Amino acid sequence: MHLSEAEYPPDEVEGSLTQQLTIETWHQAMESSSLTGDDFIQKVMKSGVHFGGRPLCTMARPLFLPPQKVIQYSRLLRGFHEAIRFVREMIVSDGLEGDEDSLAIRLGIPRDALSLAAIPVPDDSASILARVDTFCPKGHPWLIELNAESPAGMGYGDRLNRLFLNELPLNIPATLQGLYSVPAAVSAILDSYIRVEGHSRPPRVAIVDLNDVQTRPEFLVFQLEFQSRGLECIICDPGELDFDDVRLSHKGKPIDLVYRRLLVDDILAHPSRTEALISAYKAQSIVMVNSLRTTLLHCKGLFALLHDPMVFELLPQLAQEMVIRHIPWTGILSDRPGLGSPPNLQEIVRQNRESWVIKPLRGHGGTGVVMGNQVTQSEWDQAVQNAQSHVAQRLIHSSSERFPDATNHMEIRPMQVDINPYLIRGRLAGFLCRLSQHSIANIHQGASQVPVLVIHQARRANTK
Repeated sequence: MHLSEAEYPPDEVEGSLTQQLTIETWHQAMESSSLTGDDFIQKVMKSGVHFGGRPLCTMARPLFLPPQKVIQYSRLLRGFHEAIRFVREMIVSDGLEGDEDSLAIRLGIPRDALSLAAIPVPDDSASILARVDTFCPKGHPWLIELNAESPAGMGYGDRLNRLFLNELPLNIPATLQGLYSVPAAVSAILDSYIRVEGHSRPPRVAIVDLNDVQTRPEFLVFQLEFQSRGLECIICDPGELDFDDVRLSHKGKPIDLVYRRLLVDDILAHPSRTEALISAYKAQSIVMVNSLRTTLLHCKGLFALLHDPMVFELLPQLAQEMVIRHIPWTGILSDRPGLGSPPNLQEIVRQNRESWVIKPLRGHGGTGVVMGNQVTQSEWDQAVQNAQSHVAQRLIHSSSERFPDATNHMEIRPMQVDINPYLIRGRLAGFLCRLSQHSIANIHQGASQVPVLVIHQARRANTK
């Protein structure tokens, strides 16, 4: 769904009041309902929204957004997309051969991952499916990270939309709408295939990841979407694929299109298990989405590059405004200053502990992240001293809202909120919302996912 700016003019005050009113009426409806926490958890599990055997959604309320907030994110992401397309071209033009002074190496991209990114592909879009992680304190969005490789959560989010809108026995005096990401993602994946192969034949699709990943239930949502369009789609481990120098196949049946959920780090860690897939990719016998060029953008040094004065001056005006207003200042911490970072950045960061967060250039799931306001000065000094392949980023605090906890008798409790828009071919295509009691909301660390619903009309509930 794409909202038009003309239809919903920005109005932050009214949007905030509408949001609070909808939260109030939802909580009133929960108190009046016979729905118990156990009932809710059973519905979540039955809908397939589970991760490693646990329910992924344990908070029994959506995140509500007024339409003007969706418009704000849509505008913001246009500028962000311009910026990342620009810097990607800079990285490619500077060379992907792994030279010591190249932008790719200075951004912390490992040479073995860079060699995969350098493989020519017909549709060389670096990240057709992406997710931008944001915090939104006091209603102002700050872009914290870019997940450009294989963003998860779309299938879970679509299932939760349907659960909250259609299956919860609540009387809510508001008109709510879900933003469904999976149809947009599948359309983009198929569009990539058509751009390369045309309409010569319907593709046979494979969703590929390691068999033991905990997000596997989500793949079923994508499989059903492909099948609803008349396409054969399988879910498989890369080790189950074969390549005969002409066609990639699974149990003797050819594969034309691969939706890659497999991470580049997993490919590098399992060379024999992924050999057939990579050989077919090199031979251009398949279309793969996302391509292995995601490595060029899936690095935390990217935001440092956007803040480099020499790069910033070359950005289009819309992108410049976005960087200034919505990306916290980021610089690379190393013994070799560069990419716009002052030579004394380490000392600046060390002396201002509560204003900074340190993140490894590579990695995911919050691993290795150190927040200055959550450690002692001696621990911080050690973290700064050990930072050799890291970025320092201005610390942005997440917002907080109150949600009913289905694991504790629907008790209303405050939760930290991060809201993460999906960027599909440069356009907003829904949101992932994670809730946590901690500053880092990560599913692997126990965060809960809730749907994001757009409020089109809200009024106070009748409590008589």
